[in-house]
Amino acid sequence: MIKIKFEEIFEKYNIENTPIGRNIMKCMIRAMKKQSLSDIKGQYCYIDTSTFEYLIEILIKLNKYFDFFYSLKSDLILMFEYLINAKLLGEKISFNAFFCPGYNMMGGYKEKLGNTTVTKLSALSEISKMFSELKVPYEINCYYCDTFIENTDTTKNKNWKSELELNRSLFIVEAQKYFDDKNIFCISKIKQFQCDNVSGYIDYNVVGNVPHKIYNSFYVANKVFYEKMNYSAEKIKDRNDTLVTMYIIVSNYINAIKNGVYLPMENMYDREKIIANNGTCTMYLKQNKGKG
Repeated sequence: MIKIKFEEIFEKYNIENTPIGRNIMKCMIRAMKKQSLSDIKGQYCYIDTSTFEYLIEILIKLNKYFDFFYSLKSDLILMFEYLINAKLLGEKISFNAFFCPGYNMMGGYKEKLGNTTVTKLSALSEISKMFSELKVPYEINCYYCDTFIENTDTTKNKNWKSELELNRSLFIVEAQKYFDDKNIFCISKIKQFQCDNVSGYIDYNVVGNVPHKIYNSFYVANKVFYEKMNYSAEKIKDRNDTLVTMYIIVSNYINAIKNGVYLPMENMYDREKIIANNGTCTMYLKQNKGKG
């Protein structure tokens, strides 16, 4: 154990003493305290040196890829708990990245992958290498979201099914450049996501249980987005509640995975709090790793 004042941590370990940096350190110490690896008495922190320096080393590496501005305290505490479990118990951390299909403006799907998908798959491969070098047990799973989708109206595009199949195959080929087949999934093949209609459904019990503030934030983000696509108010509400249902299914699916972490691959990070608020550890890639 080392005895150190909280304010001294930043200079000693070369951590930025900013609001985000202070929040991260507090969450790290709280996660360690749960394992009796830290304590606070008066002005001093008593910290297990080996575990703390292990977490600091990983944090410095994570800073290259993740934007902690978006992370809730609960996200950070869980992430540090998972890293401690990996060190002490050899438990694997399971990162789960969900990718949207590439929609086009003709009611179908793109004939090539978007830049967001390509660059974020590449970023995930770099993160994979990082954890391998750090000898942290992990897995990265990539999911192609081919249910709860838009652009399924045959009267607008009679070829949408074949276009979706092509876009899906392009994703799988790109993902195979970096990951094994066992880590690449189409959610249409996963029981929790299967439904009679590929465009999804609304579970009104799920929607009703989302806290009002979280629901409103989610709705506002979707309203801004879909108004640009000339959706009617009724259609926006329907799509919003369908997405609420899907996001909670995603959250519950990851929560059932030991040490599961959600990695949103879309750039609309305002929508992700609905998952984090459901108790799912959520980590956000820096946008410059996946803009498109």
